[in-house]
Amino acid sequence: MRWDESRWCSQRLPQLREEIKETDCRILELVKMRMSISEEIGEIKMASGLPICDPIQETRVIETRLKRGHALGLKDDFVEELMVLLMKNSKRTQQQHIGFEESASDIEVSENVTLAGK
Repeated sequence: MRWDESRWCSQRLPQLREEIKETDCRILELVKMRMSISEEIGEIKMASGLPICDPIQETRVIETRLKRGHALGLKDDFVEELMVLLMKNSKRTQQQHIGFEESASDIEVSENVTLAGK
């Protein structure tokens, strides 16, 4: 590697790391927004007498996000894992925020959503 390339690499690496840091912070802000929305959904579910878990809705969420992720060039496994993690934490947030009586195992059950064609 020439000196110019080495210098460019040593300057570019910190810039890219800063971009990653800023992107991570934006992701965390969006996750916080999602959790706030989940709290409100939990309030509506409680007022309507609905359970926290809705496997049909969870399947729809994963299917639509897989399509979006595919369009963005993301791997299906990654998108599915991410959505399961987000939904699991949304359900936990609803349970804690509203004080639902469903057990933790009830929240975990719908984590194993079966997708059509998988």
